[in-house]
Amino acid sequence: MTRFIYPLLLIILLLVFSCGGGSVKKNPALSHPAMKHLQKGLAWYQRGCFHQSLEAFTKAHELFAVSDRLPGVAMSLNNIGNVYRYIGDSQSALLFFQEAYEIYSHLDNQEGVIQALSNQAAIHIQEDRFDEADALIQTTEKMAESSGKVLVHVLNNKGILLTRQHRYDEAETILLQALETTAPENVHTYATVCSSLGNLMVEKAEYDRALVFYEKALFLDRQSEFYPGIADNLNALGSVFLMQEKYDQAAVYFQRSIKIYALLGNSEQVSRTMNTLEETATHANTNVTLTRHFVEKWSKGEIHEHPCQ
Repeated sequence: MTRFIYPLLLIILLLVFSCGGGSVKKNPALSHPAMKHLQKGLAWYQRGCFHQSLEAFTKAHELFAVSDRLPGVAMSLNNIGNVYRYIGDSQSALLFFQEAYEIYSHLDNQEGVIQALSNQAAIHIQEDRFDEADALIQTTEKMAESSGKVLVHVLNNKGILLTRQHRYDEAETILLQALETTAPENVHTYATVCSSLGNLMVEKAEYDRALVFYEKALFLDRQSEFYPGIADNLNALGSVFLMQEKYDQAAVYFQRSIKIYALLGNSEQVSRTMNTLEETATHANTNVTLTRHFVEKWSKGEIHEHPCQ
């Protein structure tokens, strides 16, 4: 499991203080009609309801575009790219990130440029284009250093790339730095880095350490109710127990994860996990009839309380 998710660039929802008489004025950008769709999109995204978030972010983009609000246009493009990345359409995601980068460059918005480049790097890592990813990561690192900031998504990208290149010691150093840099209250980012560390520990065959990081990521994703993250971490935990030949525990985690995949309509993961579950259940002597019943029912759309409604 590789989780390429990074914080979205958001308009800060705060009141702006004027420099003169100390009066408080509302930021006009916050009253723009696109903002309600941007906020709805973010709320859906943070639950893992990506199709709903895509619709909301697209509406926001249309309203920002028609009023020529370039910061909002770039932000909505970046957010749409994040949705496409998570649902597996990496080529569409890359197009949106590239366009967001162009606009942020035009606006001389360094933070936006770094975010857009970092997201492009994640796509290149996902597609095994390591040289391109490395070049972008080096660029974002230099930009972050020049601004005096340590950016977690840049570090996480670098750690994932080093893991994929089998440079495990370097990867661990970078990912632990990313974890230390992340504020504990930023649960989504913290969970993402923990997941990256779990993946690294699996690569190193340090399974007990992998379990610790996946359990932490699971706890945080439960806390934020990020449903796909919960499912992915449960699945990862099941996989680690399977590698340790702890079949009973593996079967339990696979059953929990596949139910979430079915409720979210992730047919690809349902199919993959069901095959693994069936095989694991034979070793564990576990009856998965009831789990299969619910998964088949929910996969057909027979859901009474859909998580994304």
